[in-house]
Amino acid sequence: MFSHFAFARRMRPCVARCSLLSAAIVFAAAFVGRSAWAQDQSAELTGAALETAKALETVDSSGASTFAANAPADFVYEGVVLNTPAQMSSQAADFNDENEGGANGSDIGNANPYWQIFVQSTQPNDFGGVAIYMAQNYGNIPGVGSAGFVGGSFVPDPTSDYSDAAWNAQVQRLDYYNNDQNTVGGATLSAGQQIQAGDEVIIFARGGLDFGGKYNINEEHTATTDYASDPQYSFDIFYVASHGMPTPIALNLNDYNGTTNPTGLWDASTDSVLFDATRATGAEHYQGDWVTLDAVKLVTPNDPNWVSNGVVTVENAAGNEFSVQLGTANFGSAPTGYFNATGIFDQESGMGPETGGYEVWVMNPTDIVATPEPSTLILAAIALGSLVGWKALRRRTVTT
Repeated sequence: MFSHFAFARRMRPCVARCSLLSAAIVFAAAFVGRSAWAQDQSAELTGAALETAKALETVDSSGASTFAANAPADFVYEGVVLNTPAQMSSQAADFNDENEGGANGSDIGNANPYWQIFVQSTQPNDFGGVAIYMAQNYGNIPGVGSAGFVGGSFVPDPTSDYSDAAWNAQVQRLDYYNNDQNTVGGATLSAGQQIQAGDEVIIFARGGLDFGGKYNINEEHTATTDYASDPQYSFDIFYVASHGMPTPIALNLNDYNGTTNPTGLWDASTDSVLFDATRATGAEHYQGDWVTLDAVKLVTPNDPNWVSNGVVTVENAAGNEFSVQLGTANFGSAPTGYFNATGIFDQESGMGPETGGYEVWVMNPTDIVATPEPSTLILAAIALGSLVGWKALRRRTVTT
């Protein structure tokens, strides 16, 4: 989630492009429950297709994106925002400060600070969501600009980074809808309205890359030098309406069974998290969704990683393990028993196999909720069943 290496990028001519901020891009239809984009097919937008999360996140048997290689130059995507950028990281400008270089530079590939939201699809017959990402120090990533290895040592390219001033301007542009932004269907914005979890939005994308097992809408690791005259690979966010947070999907770490446990994440045949390249089942199906992971506990009691931005390992009663990532909030003391964790279902496989690295990214301390130990629930259910049976038997044996 913090290191984004460069992959092959589509070449875009460095010419002035009409920004979505101009009057040429106008959404006229009202948002009345179906896709706002489906109601607005103005001539100015015919070149930008509406993409679903299902299409954007298609993968092959290795977990690699099949959309990235054939992505159109421009496209749009519609959904509900699941987090604010500040819930995931600090966007404080930090030009090149973490760029160590050298043979073993710990920040090779670390482009922080970064700005990121997840947007869960609200389109009909769709599932999942997409990460929307940008970072300041792209010159820390091998393959970006002149960044690379020379004589065994990594040599960064600071000229590929955003300056602090340029970074702040980009963050400001994306954080506030009415700061060089637009709306859909005549939506009304208040002065200084900032992007919030629960907002229905349309993303206009000019680029994206496959990384860590998923396709991200991003700037293709290219700092935008002059957004007004040439937005390059920058994306735009358009406000549709206040949607509210989606109902979380209840998931568990028990064995998947299409009949008795269709939301199970565990593959008994591999004894690992279920990967299904068709994305019909298992972890891939829920990527980018707002979910609740039920009845888990920390593998390590009082885990020292239970801190802001920490990653902890949890397990269910059967010992099946999974990762939980914490946001920037103060989550207090580590839970001592079983709990439910509500957050964004994400995948961060890094440079490892793209069939793993799944996690639930929790934004709010209130989304960690204690729950009884599963065996206690089972005993309670058995006791309740016995009581009901005894009462039924008693009714049958009492004579009148």
